[in-house]
Order: sequence, then C-alpha cells, then structure tokens
Amino acid sequence: MSITGGGGEAASVLSADRKTMGATLTLRDFIIVAFYNQRIIATVLVASLVLAAAAWIASPSRYTARLQLLVLVGREQSSSSGLNAPSVVSVDGVRATNSEVEFLRDRAVLRNVVTIVGPDVIDPGIGRRRLFWLLPPSAPEVQVEKAVDRLQDWLKVAAPPDSTLVIITYQHKNRDTAILVANTLVQVYLQRRAEIYKNLRSPFLKQKVQSYARQLADIEQEMLVEKQKLDVLNIDQESLLALNRVDSVVQRRESELDRRAGISGEIQATKDNLAKIPGHVFDFEEKTDRVDNDDTDNLLTKLYLDRSRLDKQYQPGDPAVSDVNRQIEVLETLRKKPRRIISIDRSVRNPTFDFLNNHLMQLQVQEAAVNNAVAELDQQIANSQKRVDELRGADKTLQALQRTHQVIDQLYREVSQKAESAEIEEAEAAVKTANVRIVEDADASLHGSSEGLNIALAILAGGVFLAGALTLAAAWNRQVFLLPQEIEGDLGLPDLATFNDGQDFGKGGAAAQIAYLAGQLAVNRAEPSAGVRAIQVVSCGPGEERSAVARFLAMELAGGQNLRTLLLDLTDSDSDQWQSLGKLAPAAPWAGGLVIAPTGVEGLSVSVGATRADISWLRANGETLGTLFATLGTRHDVIVIDAPPAPQSLTAIRLAQVVDGSILVVRAEHSRLPAVRHLCAQLLGAGGDMFGAIMTGRRFHIPKALYRWF
Repeated sequence: MSITGGGGEAASVLSADRKTMGATLTLRDFIIVAFYNQRIIATVLVASLVLAAAAWIASPSRYTARLQLLVLVGREQSSSSGLNAPSVVSVDGVRATNSEVEFLRDRAVLRNVVTIVGPDVIDPGIGRRRLFWLLPPSAPEVQVEKAVDRLQDWLKVAAPPDSTLVIITYQHKNRDTAILVANTLVQVYLQRRAEIYKNLRSPFLKQKVQSYARQLADIEQEMLVEKQKLDVLNIDQESLLALNRVDSVVQRRESELDRRAGISGEIQATKDNLAKIPGHVFDFEEKTDRVDNDDTDNLLTKLYLDRSRLDKQYQPGDPAVSDVNRQIEVLETLRKKPRRIISIDRSVRNPTFDFLNNHLMQLQVQEAAVNNAVAELDQQIANSQKRVDELRGADKTLQALQRTHQVIDQLYREVSQKAESAEIEEAEAAVKTANVRIVEDADASLHGSSEGLNIALAILAGGVFLAGALTLAAAWNRQVFLLPQEIEGDLGLPDLATFNDGQDFGKGGAAAQIAYLAGQLAVNRAEPSAGVRAIQVVSCGPGEERSAVARFLAMELAGGQNLRTLLLDLTDSDSDQWQSLGKLAPAAPWAGGLVIAPTGVEGLSVSVGATRADISWLRANGETLGTLFATLGTRHDVIVIDAPPAPQSLTAIRLAQVVDGSILVVRAEHSRLPAVRHLCAQLLGAGGDMFGAIMTGRRFHIPKALYRWF
C-alpha cells in the first residue's frame, strides 16, 4: 500500500497485503453504534412505550349492537311461513322498506328513546359542568337534544337494495348500553305502530287474576306466619321428627334408670365388703444383731491402714506405732464381746380398704350424675310432648288454609289461562295487521372494537423509527471515533493496531499488536537503503496515550527486533519517558545539544531535555534537521519520536518532511474528527507521509455475553 502526501509517494511496508483502504461495515458495527447511543434509543423507546400505553388505555372500546327488522309487503304480510314470497323485491317493497328506515331515523322517535334511556346513559359527560367546571351543566331540555345528536352520530339504519331487511347498528362505549338503546329504539318504534291495533278485551280477566293472586298471597302469608311461629318448614316432617324425639328420649331415660339400679347395687356391695375387711394387715418381721451407729469395724479398718502407713515411716518400737497397736487391741476386744439381737415386727393399714373407699366415692358420684340425667330426660320428655301437642294444633290450621289455597289456586289458573288466551288472540290480531317483524334482537360482541391497539402500534413504530433516525443522526454528526473502520473510512489511513480501554500495552493482545507493528517497521532493515529510519508518533491532544504507544513501540524495536533504537521525547514533560524507562544517568550532550541516556532495555536509548536542543528550535531548517538525523543515524538504526500534541506545538509538523513517516494515535470517543483531519492535512501539506493510525481506549459497549454472537 502507498499513501501519497505532499512529499510524494512513500513505499510502506506496514500493510503490503491490504487490498483496500476501507473496511466493510458489518452488523456488529451497527449494533456497537446502537449500544453507544443506547441512552437516546432507551429514552425514545421508553417515551414511546409510555405514550403507547397511555393511548391504549385512554382509547375506549366501542361495542356495536346490531338488530334486524323484516318489512313484509303484499303476500309476505299474509303468509306466516314466507314460502310464497316473491324472489324479486318489488318496487313497493323497496319503498316500504325505505319508509321504515326514515321512520326509524325520525328525531321524535330518537327523542323518546333518549327520554326512556336517559341522556346521561347516552353520554355520561352531558350532565357535567362545562368549561373546565366553571359553568353549570346545561338545561335538561338541552341535554336531551345533545343526547339526540350523539345518538344520531352513532346510529346507522340501512336497508340492502336487494331485500326488505332493515339493519340497525348502534355503537357505544358500554356494551349493555348499546344493546339497551337498540332494543329501546325498536320497542318505541313498534309501540307507535301497536297503538293503532290496540284492543282492550282482557282487562276484566287480568283484574280477576290479580284478585286471586292477592288472595293466594294472603293465604300463603298466613301459612308462612303459622310456620314461623313454630319455626318449621314442613309440618308433616316436623311432626314426625317430634315423635321420634319423644321416643328417643324415653328410651334414653329407661337406659339411665337401668344404669342407676346397677350403680345402686354396686354401692351396697362395696359397703358390705368394707364392713368385712380388717383395718390392718401384716407387713414384715426382722431379727438382726447389727446396731445402728456402730463404727467399730470402720474404725478398726482405718487403724489397720494407719498402722500400715506408719510401719513404712517409723521403727517398730516407735510411740506412734505403739499407740495405733493399742487402739487396734481395744477394738478387737470389743468385737469379741457378744452382741444384742434386735427383733422388729410391723403391720400396715389394709390397702383394700382405701381402694374400696375410692371406688365407693366414684360410684356415689356416678349415681348423682345418673339422677341428674334422669331428671333432665324427664324435662326433655315434657318439652317434646308439648312440642307434639303444638304441632298437632298447627297441623289442623294449616290443613284448613291448604284446602282454601287449593280452591283459589284452581280458580287462579283457570282465569290466568283465559287471560293469556285473550292476550294471545289480541297479539295475533295485531301481528296480522302489522308488516314489521323483528328478525334478530339486539346483540353485541363481548369484545369491543378499539383503535387503542392500532394507535399504540403506530406510536411504537414511530418510536422505533424515531430512535433509528436519531441514532443515525447522532452517528452522522458524531465528531469522535468509535470503531477502527471509521478511521479508515474518514481519514483514508490503515488501522495499524487497536487497543482497548485500560489495556496494558506490555501484556496480552496489546503486546502482540505492538510486536507485530514493530516487526512490520523493521522489515529489510539489514539493507542500508531500505526500511524505516525515523518514525514520529503524533496525536491531537494529551489524552490519547501517545507517549505509552511510542515507548512500548521503541522497547519492542530494541528488545524484540534487536535494533539500536532511540526514543526522542519532545513533549513538554520531556523527562517522562526517561523516568519511565529507568532514569539512568545520561551522557554528555552531542548532536545538536541532545542528551541521550541509556535504559534498562538493551539497545534502547532515550533523550533527556530534548525540548531545549536544536531539534525543538522553531527556526531550524530542513537541512539542519537532516544533518541532525544523519548524525543520530550513525549510532541508531531506528528513531522513534514522541511528538507533542499538535495544538500545543508545531514540532510534529516541522519534522514531518524529515522523518520517514508518521503514526497517528487516535483515542476512541475522545479525539475529534475535525482536529484529526486538520492534523493529517498539516502533516501531508508539510511534505510528510502517514503510515497509518492506532486507536487507543476502545470500549466494548456490547455486553460480552452478546458480543460473542456477533
């Protein structure tokens, strides 16, 4: 690859195998840009979700109630089955159908519907205060007219041209209200027609039905009161239960009487046994010669032990031993004397006596409990018998009421049948003269239709589009570099290396990239006329980690490529590189006042205070600088220049024409595109060449778990 600058074409050995300058953008690059602008995307999407949710919630669901009417004309009206209806609708049928449609749309009919249903049911907001609650509600008549207007807006009455059907549809926020309004409209409409055929032939029968109904209700109320007095539901079942209870209580009383007789007999037997048994019985008898508190044997054993101990400590004639022997003789004499025999004979209270007494007390308690139970059962028998007598009396009263109820109920049924027959005849007469039939009652789907979902989807789609547009706009107007491909596309410079944020240049993948770059720079260095002699590392600002790149590149050229390397530190803090590389004692100034010090890396030297030498003199011409580099080349194979940032000094621009090429250090998300372009233009305009660019501080905005997939 070759890059043409102001000084002509420079043969570059860095990327000889690269075919094109720019790199193809991949899906991963777009995703990285999206994650970089995730705040914009998240803000827009969250706002879109909130707006979509609000629109979805605020958009009411409207239910459509649908009702069908059939208009009969000519033979259709007189035919009950409709089998003789003509296949083609006549002109009269169409006219009659249109007349019914217009009649249904009549404002007077709609006003009656609003009056029946209520204006606040048609539109709940009609009765509220107006103008932000500043004005009072409208007058009732105005509310009715407004409700009629709302009803007309959402009411549709249509008649297909090829049939005599009339389709009525009405939409409302409430499903029940929509069905109610549609049904009420038809009922009002039919009521106006039915008034013409109204025939009152059954009022008398209805009055008689109502009279019998009241009598039945009174009798049923009396029966209910009678049952409530006795707290029963069915008198027959309750009587049977009462008799069963009396029988059960009697049986329990007989059982308790049997039990009481058994307990009484057991009490008498226990008393007889108590009178027969003795009060005391023999316990034990003992004879012994042992006397309590006789310590002769114990004391004798102790003296034997003491004598054994004294025999070991003293001579046989010692007074202490003699005293112990004397005591032993006395005790032995006492043991030989005869002992008194002691006899003990004891008797105790008979335990059977206590057992029988306890058993007798338990039996007496049980007898008292049985007596109480018998008394309670006697009371229950009396109460149960009283309940039976009450039920017998109530049964007679209920039977009399039941007979009366049966007679009146029979009359009620007969009159009701006659009244129903009369109403059916009247309804049949009305139907025969009417020409409108309800084909389908009003009904609506359980799921109303709402534009909320469509509006929410539109808002979400707009939010996604807006987020994408803002992301593209932010990426288009972004003035900092994010990806190495952007350096190649915007500057036309090859990406020599890319270092991550916080990465140590001397470890891991960063060290490998430095080694690869140094190897490319050292190609064909064995020939005097080939390869690179002087390289300057430039940047647009102080935060691009330029000095670190220059230092590690020089260390790799010296230590890895075995080249005599000089690191020229031309920054304002011109002793930083010297301190970082060991701070060894420098030699005497030479070659234009440069002070060069050795480092801990073999073959690597570093300048000290180069800003005060001729190389940093602003008026030094190209010939002077060429002579200086020629002098430095006698002792060094490669010169790596750590140039100061372009805005702070023009040193990098002055040296561009005398060095073999420049390496631009760009920090991701820090170096600005206009400044980098201006620096490249200045270097190329000064007659220098560019080897390429190095990106530092690159951050991975995509999480590692997702980054592997891309």
